Amino acid sequence: MSKTNYWDQIEEAFEAVDIYESYDVFKQGAGGYPEWKIDILAVHWTMSEIANGGLEQYFGNSTGILAPEAVLGFQRIGKPELAVALQKAMALLGEPYPREREQRADRLAALSGGAEAQSAQGFSVIPKWVAKEAGMESHESPFEEMDEVLCGAGDDVEEALDEYAGTNVG
Repeated sequence: MSKTNYWDQIEEAFEAVDIYESYDVFKQGAGGYPEWKIDILAVHWTMSEIANGGLEQYFGNSTGILAPEAVLGFQRIGKPELAVALQKAMALLGEPYPREREQRADRLAALSGGAEAQSAQGFSVIPKWVAKEAGMESHESPFEEMDEVLCGAGDDVEEALDEYAGTNVG
């Protein structure tokens, strides 16, 4: 029996489920797929974005809409420690968790010292892990601890996603 590749199971959903508009648009698109595929999709987007720029980038971009689904996904693929790390990061943005990007941006700005501090930092085209290795980090993130937990789990998560997909295909 060959190993299931999770990507093969979510490629269609990745293209079809809109995370860029609003939570309602996302839910409508996600409703056309089994819950397990949305679990995988949310974890995939979350891990990709965090690996690229950390939780600040994840929450600041459209992908942050998926955080609650990613928590469930982490739990269901057998990675509860990652679910806990993401929940801790989400809690820093307040309750209820802001699904809309603008609300998350406002809360991120408040966490980092207000709009002036946020605009002074700007976006970097250099992924966070590259900047860290090069000693280029300019500020401490309130998400540092959770970033380390999530970033350190990459290969394990991919394996868990493949296994989870394999148990649900059929």
